[in-house]
Amino acid sequence: MRPETKKFMEAVKRRLKEANALDETDYAALLLLERGLDSFLCAGEEIDKNGLLQMGKYGMEANPAVTIADKAQHQILSVLKEFGFTAKSRQNIKQMQPKKEDSPLGKLIKSRLNKKK
Repeated sequence: MRPETKKFMEAVKRRLKEANALDETDYAALLLLERGLDSFLCAGEEIDKNGLLQMGKYGMEANPAVTIADKAQHQILSVLKEFGFTAKSRQNIKQMQPKKEDSPLGKLIKSRLNKKK
């Protein structure tokens, strides 16, 4: 994984945790974001090195990295929207409600029930 990807993903996770908007079930989507971003950067390096076009069997054709970058870009944007990291989607992100702790009475009742077992 590229250092830029790692740095970006750490910032994303930190921001989601600060907003109390990260659940353990979100890590699969974050993995998609991480891989998509790394693929996008890798494809970008290939395009920078060899250009958008290359000589193919029947003449000039698109560098395959262009397709990879395009697919990765769509994947990245989809996950960024899901987590509220675009200007428009940021308005819709909601903080998760913290898990309610038992009241002192609830704790007392649970402790009494546990002693009977």
